[in-house]
Formats: sequence, C-alpha cells, structure tokens
Amino acid sequence: MYAEFEGHAVGSYGNIPVKIKFINDTITCAQAVDAMIDPKFRRLGLFTQLARKTYTRMDQAGIALTYAFPNPVTKAGFVKRLDWTPVGRVPRYIKILDLDGLLEVSAHKGLKAAVYRRLLGQTKSGYRRTGSSNVMISRVNAFDIRVDRLWEQISPDLGIAVQRDLTYLNWRYVQNPKKLYQILIAEREAELVGYIVLSSRDLDNRKASSIAEFMVLPGNQATGSALLEEATIHAKETGCATIECWMLPQHTFYTSLLKDSGYIYSNKGYMPGLVKYTTPFIIRPHPGLQLSPDPRDIENWFLTMGDHDYY
Repeated sequence: MYAEFEGHAVGSYGNIPVKIKFINDTITCAQAVDAMIDPKFRRLGLFTQLARKTYTRMDQAGIALTYAFPNPVTKAGFVKRLDWTPVGRVPRYIKILDLDGLLEVSAHKGLKAAVYRRLLGQTKSGYRRTGSSNVMISRVNAFDIRVDRLWEQISPDLGIAVQRDLTYLNWRYVQNPKKLYQILIAEREAELVGYIVLSSRDLDNRKASSIAEFMVLPGNQATGSALLEEATIHAKETGCATIECWMLPQHTFYTSLLKDSGYIYSNKGYMPGLVKYTTPFIIRPHPGLQLSPDPRDIENWFLTMGDHDYY
C-alpha cells in the first residue's frame, strides 16, 4: 500500500508473497518487509491505516499468514495496535574467527575486554579440511534441478517452513539485484546432499558472514560438518571477524553440527550479548483460519537468516 500527499510519496508498506509448507500442504503467505513514513507525516496514524488496508486486501486475496522479524520498537506497534501474535525468539549461533579484531572494533577495553576473552577465548576459532572421500564441496553460481529432490527428502521433517525449491532459491539468492551470495553445495556421486548460502555485510565496523541457508540430507553429519568448514574458510578469506547462523533449538541435528563446529549461543545472564542474541518472530494469521500445525508455536517452525529479507 502507498500513501501520497499533493503528488508526493509520504508512506508505504510492502509485503512479499512466500510459499510456506505446512506438513503436506503448501500455502501462500507473506513476509512483511518495508514500512516507511515521511517524518513530517508521522504521529498521524498513517502507518496503522496503511497496515490495515494492506491486511484487508491480503485477507481478500487468501493470504493465509503474514510473518515478520521486527525490531523492539516496531514489534510493540504490531502487537498492540495491529493484532499480531508474538511466537518466540530465534537464537543466533556465532563463531568467532578474529576475537582480537572483534574486541578492537567493538571498543571493548580493559576489564570488559578481559571478561570477553575469558568467556569467548576457549571457543573453536580455527578451521580444517576433512578431505571427505565421498563428499565433494564446491561453489556454484546457481542452484540446479537437484535441489527440488533434496527438498522433497528434507521437508517431511520440517513442520512449517518456506518452500525452498529451485524457483525460490534462485529468485532469492541468484537473481537478487542488490546482494551477492556465495552458494556452497555438497555432492555425493552426483547427488546433491546439502548446501549453504553465505552473505557478508559490515556491521558495527566489523565484517560478518551470515549463513542465510543451511540444508543437509537428514543424518549426514559429515556432510554438514564439511559444509560448515568450507563456509568458515570462505569467511576467513573475506576478512570476516564472525560467522553467524540462526537455528531454533528443536532442530537438534543442526544445532549439534553448529556446536561441534565451534558456534556458540548461550542465554545465561553473565554471557556477553554477542552470544546470547535473539531475534523476535511474530505472525498475523488470516482471521478465522485454522492452520495445522499451529504457527503460533515456535517449535513447529524451521527458520533461517534467509527468511529475513535483511540477510
């Protein structure tokens, strides 16, 4: 939806249609991405008006659910004024590749820096090549049709997840006009058994690598480890101080791979915010529509950084 005043744009609210798998069904949903109001037109309720008009059109079009990863300020508005439902928070696992550099650019000095070194200095920061004889890791420019077969094999274990088929993955990561992604694939005898998609960005004067996608054929721990090792190598080559990955705790296959590869997440109070960071996740189901499994339960979801348009 779009708002104008005397021929000039003063506000907009955009959502991206997304196909989401609910067990055996695929349903059209949407991600709320951009909302902007001209500063001179704020405090007039314009955003709320735009949002409600958007939701009316989306409900009429049969959009089953809208989801978002809001910042703390916008989250309150979504929940209090627009009837969104908080679902939970998504943990960010982080692997520190350059602790000294990270502390330097973060301006942590003296006692605080010493505490960080004590708490974080024991994590695995190196990398190694396993040289697996039956899995080949390579970088490619685009996904091929084999990714559809991999999705068919992986998706039954996922309750609710964006449909990661060939059309979506190439649209999201290859045809994206504003960001360059690195795609790493794992093959065994010409069969696609896993992949990782990486993006890099500057954040708080430090370069960070984000694992936007991480998919591995169930039970293939060696493949997952090899992909994570290659991702670490790429992050080191591009000068990143950290490499990060979202993963919900119920997906123990992936969380175990991340922990074994040196990624850390802790919600303990004494740990630095860097390693206990989480992102809020909220949804707006179509009024009166019953979805199964219940999208209001965070344990039914599979989410990655790539589900957020920021990464």
